[in-house]
Amino acid sequence: MPAVPRVAAPRGFACRWCVTGVKPNSLFCTSLFDITDDHQQLTIHLAAIDTYSITLDLDSVRKLHQAVEDRVERTITGTHPLHGKQKIRLTRCFEGMELSATASQRPAIHIRYARERQTVLVDTMAEIVRVMVSEHSPGGG
Repeated sequence: MPAVPRVAAPRGFACRWCVTGVKPNSLFCTSLFDITDDHQQLTIHLAAIDTYSITLDLDSVRKLHQAVEDRVERTITGTHPLHGKQKIRLTRCFEGMELSATASQRPAIHIRYARERQTVLVDTMAEIVRVMVSEHSPGGG
Protein backbone atom coordinates (compact mmCIF):
# COMPACT_ATOMS: atom_id res chain seq x y z
CA MET A 1 0.00 0.00 0.00
CA PRO A 2 1.47 3.40 -0.94
CA ALA A 3 2.20 5.84 1.85
CA VAL A 4 -0.60 8.27 2.60
CA PRO A 5 0.77 11.66 3.58
CA ARG A 6 -0.40 13.27 6.80
CA VAL A 7 -0.32 16.99 7.49
CA ALA A 8 -0.15 18.92 10.75
CA ALA A 9 -3.36 18.51 12.74
CA PRO A 10 -5.11 21.40 14.50
CA ARG A 11 -5.30 21.54 18.30
CA GLY A 12 -7.44 18.73 19.70
CA PHE A 13 -6.57 16.34 16.90
CA ALA A 14 -3.73 13.83 16.65
CA CYS A 15 -3.57 13.33 12.87
CA ARG A 16 -4.99 14.96 9.74
CA TRP A 17 -5.29 13.66 6.20
CA CYS A 18 -6.41 15.69 3.18
CA VAL A 19 -8.08 14.06 0.19
CA THR A 20 -9.01 15.93 -2.97
CA GLY A 21 -12.28 15.15 -4.71
CA VAL A 22 -14.48 16.80 -7.32
CA LYS A 23 -17.82 18.50 -6.74
CA PRO A 24 -20.66 18.05 -9.28
CA ASN A 25 -19.75 21.46 -10.78
CA SER A 26 -16.32 19.97 -11.67
CA LEU A 27 -14.47 22.13 -9.14
CA PHE A 28 -11.85 20.41 -6.99
CA CYS A 29 -12.24 20.45 -3.22
CA THR A 30 -10.29 19.05 -0.30
CA SER A 31 -11.94 17.05 2.45
CA LEU A 32 -10.21 16.81 5.83
CA PHE A 33 -10.01 13.67 7.98
CA ASP A 34 -8.99 14.37 11.61
CA ILE A 35 -8.41 11.78 14.34
CA THR A 36 -9.04 13.13 17.84
CA ASP A 37 -6.16 13.32 20.33
CA ASP A 38 -7.46 10.24 22.15
CA HIS A 39 -7.73 8.27 18.87
CA GLN A 40 -11.36 7.44 19.72
CA GLN A 41 -13.06 9.36 16.90
CA LEU A 42 -12.61 10.62 13.37
CA THR A 43 -14.07 13.91 12.20
CA ILE A 44 -14.61 14.24 8.45
CA HIS A 45 -15.00 17.76 7.03
CA LEU A 46 -16.37 17.26 3.52
CA ALA A 47 -14.98 19.96 1.21
CA ALA A 48 -13.46 21.48 4.40
CA ILE A 49 -16.88 22.97 5.26
CA ASP A 50 -17.70 22.63 8.96
CA THR A 51 -21.45 22.61 8.25
CA TYR A 52 -20.94 19.17 6.73
CA SER A 53 -18.54 17.86 9.38
CA ILE A 54 -19.38 14.51 10.90
CA THR A 55 -17.71 12.73 13.81
CA LEU A 56 -17.56 8.93 13.76
CA ASP A 57 -16.50 6.39 16.39
CA LEU A 58 -14.07 3.58 15.58
CA ASP A 59 -16.82 1.09 14.70
CA SER A 60 -18.35 3.55 12.21
CA VAL A 61 -14.92 4.35 10.76
CA ARG A 62 -14.33 0.63 10.20
CA LYS A 63 -17.70 0.34 8.42
CA LEU A 64 -16.94 3.32 6.20
CA HIS A 65 -13.46 1.96 5.43
CA GLN A 66 -14.88 -1.43 4.47
CA ALA A 67 -17.48 0.17 2.21
CA VAL A 68 -14.84 2.37 0.53
CA GLU A 69 -12.51 -0.60 0.08
CA ASP A 70 -15.25 -2.88 -1.29
CA ARG A 71 -16.76 -0.02 -3.31
CA VAL A 72 -20.25 -0.67 -1.95
CA GLU A 73 -22.93 1.79 -0.96
CA ARG A 74 -23.35 2.52 2.73
CA THR A 75 -24.87 5.16 5.01
CA ILE A 76 -23.13 5.86 8.31
CA THR A 77 -24.58 7.90 11.17
CA GLY A 78 -22.35 10.17 13.22
CA THR A 79 -22.68 13.45 15.05
CA HIS A 80 -22.18 17.14 14.39
CA PRO A 81 -21.48 19.42 17.39
CA LEU A 82 -24.35 21.81 16.55
CA HIS A 83 -26.76 19.76 14.43
CA GLY A 84 -26.64 16.47 16.36
CA LYS A 85 -27.05 13.27 14.36
CA GLN A 86 -25.80 13.50 10.77
CA LYS A 87 -25.34 10.94 8.06
CA ILE A 88 -22.56 10.49 5.57
CA ARG A 89 -23.34 8.38 2.54
CA LEU A 90 -21.04 6.50 0.23
CA THR A 91 -22.56 5.76 -3.16
CA ARG A 92 -21.31 4.44 -6.45
CA CYS A 93 -21.31 6.80 -9.38
CA PHE A 94 -20.26 6.43 -13.00
CA GLU A 95 -16.77 7.77 -12.29
CA GLY A 96 -16.11 5.89 -9.03
CA MET A 97 -17.43 6.64 -5.54
CA GLU A 98 -19.16 9.64 -4.02
CA LEU A 99 -19.32 10.81 -0.40
CA SER A 100 -22.30 12.98 0.43
CA ALA A 101 -23.79 14.56 3.52
CA THR A 102 -26.72 16.76 4.41
CA ALA A 103 -26.94 19.45 7.03
CA SER A 104 -29.87 21.12 8.70
CA GLN A 105 -31.47 23.69 6.37
CA ARG A 106 -28.73 23.22 3.74
CA PRO A 107 -28.63 21.33 0.46
CA ALA A 108 -26.61 18.13 0.38
CA ILE A 109 -22.95 18.21 -0.58
CA HIS A 110 -21.55 15.61 -2.98
CA ILE A 111 -17.85 14.86 -3.48
CA ARG A 112 -16.75 12.41 -6.19
CA TYR A 113 -13.61 10.29 -6.05
CA ALA A 114 -12.64 8.67 -9.35
CA ARG A 115 -9.58 6.79 -10.58
CA GLU A 116 -6.49 7.87 -8.62
CA ARG A 117 -8.59 9.96 -6.21
CA GLN A 118 -10.58 6.86 -5.34
CA THR A 119 -7.33 4.98 -4.70
CA VAL A 120 -6.16 7.78 -2.39
CA LEU A 121 -9.49 7.68 -0.50
CA VAL A 122 -9.18 3.87 -0.06
CA ASP A 123 -5.56 4.17 1.11
CA THR A 124 -6.40 7.06 3.45
CA MET A 125 -9.26 5.20 5.11
CA ALA A 126 -7.02 2.14 5.58
CA GLU A 127 -4.32 4.28 7.20
CA ILE A 128 -6.87 5.99 9.47
CA VAL A 129 -8.19 2.63 10.70
CA ARG A 130 -4.63 1.37 11.21
CA VAL A 131 -3.73 4.42 13.32
CA MET A 132 -6.95 4.29 15.36
CA VAL A 133 -6.71 0.52 15.98
CA SER A 134 -3.00 0.63 16.88
CA GLU A 135 -3.82 3.09 19.65
CA HIS A 136 -6.42 0.64 21.04
CA SER A 137 -4.17 -2.44 20.84
CA PRO A 138 -2.03 -3.66 23.76
CA GLY A 139 1.24 -1.76 23.56
CA GLY A 140 -0.26 0.66 21.00
CA GLY A 141 0.34 4.35 21.02
